[in-house]
Amino acid sequence: MFADVVLVNLTREGVEIKLELWRHALEDRGLRISRAKTEYLWMGEEGKEGAVKLDLDNVKRVTTFKYLGSCVMKEGGMDSEINHRIQCASMNWRRSIRMLCIKWISATVKGSFYKSAVRPAMVYEAEAWSVKQAQERKLEVAEMRMMRWMCGVKRRDWIRNDYIRGIVTVEKRQRRFSIENCSGLVMS
Repeated sequence: MFADVVLVNLTREGVEIKLELWRHALEDRGLRISRAKTEYLWMGEEGKEGAVKLDLDNVKRVTTFKYLGSCVMKEGGMDSEINHRIQCASMNWRRSIRMLCIKWISATVKGSFYKSAVRPAMVYEAEAWSVKQAQERKLEVAEMRMMRWMCGVKRRDWIRNDYIRGIVTVEKRQRRFSIENCSGLVMS
């Protein structure tokens, strides 16, 4: 049996206590915690973290880890998640590139396929993201690269992105949440 569990506490000692409680509870039921796969992410001040121990063994420290399909970074940024989502979309793109580059298939059909198979992989869980403009631009560049290839257009052809989007009927992705759009939002 495999399970991903996240233990959160404000102190290293608190995490170690929770980890030992989990270890005892699991071992009483005949299960065990994998020492090789257990890792921790410290998000506090540098120099105060110390080593987290599990039954006298040091737990591996990481700066980023994957939990429930999302990358969590020490700095709290979205860079690794954005890169991962672009890789997932590119993987779906590469799997279907033979079909998407056939000249006799209409651009509308290619766009429909793109919207149903490639774009969802790129923006999976995006409603919970708070991205910077540079990250938003990185997603748009990756998307346009795929759509240009699908249409057989190179950047040196000087064809505008809006025209390509119109050909394949793929609208520009709207930002769901941005600081600029939240002037009436009150946080307490």
